[in-house]
Amino acid sequence: MKERLVFLVKKVLFVFLKIFYVCPVRQNRIVFFSYYGRQYSCNPKFLTEYLLANNTDHLDIWWQFLNPEKFGQLEDRGVHLTKYDSLRGILNLMTAKVVVTNVDYPIYVPFRKKQFLINTWHGGGAYKKVATDIHSLVSCRLKTEEQSKKLVNLYISSSSLFTKFVIRGAFQFTGEVLECGMPRNDILLGDTQSVYKAVREKLQLPSGQKIVLYAPTFREDLSIQDYGLDFPGMQAALKKRFGGEWVCFFRAHANLVRQFHNLKLENSVINVSDYDEMQELLCAADVLITDYSSSMWDFSLMKKPCFLYAVDKAAYQQERDFYLPMERWPFPYADNNETLQSNIALFDERAYVQAVDRHHEELGSTESGEASRIVVDRMLKECLEG
Repeated sequence: MKERLVFLVKKVLFVFLKIFYVCPVRQNRIVFFSYYGRQYSCNPKFLTEYLLANNTDHLDIWWQFLNPEKFGQLEDRGVHLTKYDSLRGILNLMTAKVVVTNVDYPIYVPFRKKQFLINTWHGGGAYKKVATDIHSLVSCRLKTEEQSKKLVNLYISSSSLFTKFVIRGAFQFTGEVLECGMPRNDILLGDTQSVYKAVREKLQLPSGQKIVLYAPTFREDLSIQDYGLDFPGMQAALKKRFGGEWVCFFRAHANLVRQFHNLKLENSVINVSDYDEMQELLCAADVLITDYSSSMWDFSLMKKPCFLYAVDKAAYQQERDFYLPMERWPFPYADNNETLQSNIALFDERAYVQAVDRHHEELGSTESGEASRIVVDRMLKECLEG
């Protein structure tokens, strides 16, 4: 009942806000927001960085945040800030020629046909099901997602199967798709060593310290304690197989950062959930451990070892399911600590790289390392056409 009421209020607000149609669309205005205003991150961030680095002074660039006062460094670089979900923020969205996000658009904002909405999404590959493919979604939430998807003019795709299963399938989108890879992954296909070193210096890690990044995906009601990951045992297995001293980074899903803000972890585990850029952490990590997170796709572009640890496969599959069976993913899978440690001990780098290459071919990878440039060129075309 509550979700239905919220949905109806949003529809009423949609009609009311049309009074702002008296305000003209600004041809040079581009507005970004990431994860509903929580972060300066993901694909929208990398598109902004490309714009700022390529002489775009003629553009009116805006970012929307829930707490814009935390991002004053962007103002110093010529980016304007406004509060997400505020009246001024709504007006800002309604007067932008181009609006870019990595999540759904608010359905209460009455965007106009002359505006151009780009959705970069926030996951690559084709793993866990999303949107209309999730049968457990309640009807009002499903309607909200369907309404939001209808607003989009352009999607970005990381692979041909992502286009097929997610964009054309779950999102039911029939419009323009740029199959150029995700802008956030350009960094993973470029000079990763400089980022590798910079993150270590920023976090003050000892020279030679190896990093295993543990990044489980979103759950509705599952806490870190329920995973039961044996951190010391996992780190000992990594040391025996790969050598060196290992520290573990724990990274909560973007929607769960607040829940894990004061999480108490083992001495050798560092909570990096507040670190502002996941792609930098992926560059810095020597090994990734996840369950169903699409971060495995990003990480695989560097051909570094990724291991899956998921104790709830049957329940998760029943609730959400996958586009491709886990058996066809190239990453060694474990549902308990003993199997995870065994997978680490028996890791065959050559066989793994070959499996990853086959996986990229099966999914039809479109990652180009030039996604930021390609998407920005498309954005500028809209701004210049008038």
